[in-house]
Amino acid sequence: MLRTPGEGVPIVVEILEQRLIEAGRGDREAAAAVYDDVAEVVYGLVLHMTGDPERAEALARDALLAVIRTASLFDPAQGSARSWIVGVAHQHAARSRRSTRRPRAQELGAPTPTPGLAALSGPDARAVELSWFGARTYGDVAEDTGESPDHVLTRLRTALLDLGSGPAAPEPWRSA
Repeated sequence: MLRTPGEGVPIVVEILEQRLIEAGRGDREAAAAVYDDVAEVVYGLVLHMTGDPERAEALARDALLAVIRTASLFDPAQGSARSWIVGVAHQHAARSRRSTRRPRAQELGAPTPTPGLAALSGPDARAVELSWFGARTYGDVAEDTGESPDHVLTRLRTALLDLGSGPAAPEPWRSA
């Protein structure tokens, strides 16, 4: 369930899905509701990726507009509305971050642990952190970890499946 920022009112996942579908059909009210429903989640993800509240606010706003512009591409048969929205927002923020490329992981020093990834092994958690929060490509992660790109893809897929299993699966885009 999602929470509307400021209201603390639970939003049933099916309502978000319906709103996203309607936004994809051009319904402006539904688009505004989708924006309001997930703005906090998207901002949290982008803030975690950038570490800069001002930049995160601008990127989150742009990412949410990208979500609304591409809402017609959402297919409920492929996954939940929330996952799709977070994926679009992540891709948008990652593209922006890649355009202002930062130093590679080995140049940054000791990694900062990400809350919610404790359930994963060290190498799996590191791969998820580099790829998801570090906005790195599979090739970048492979280079940073010394593994093959195919192994990185397998590691990431397994890690994300592990994160998604169980009744209280962690949400890697939320900070503790």
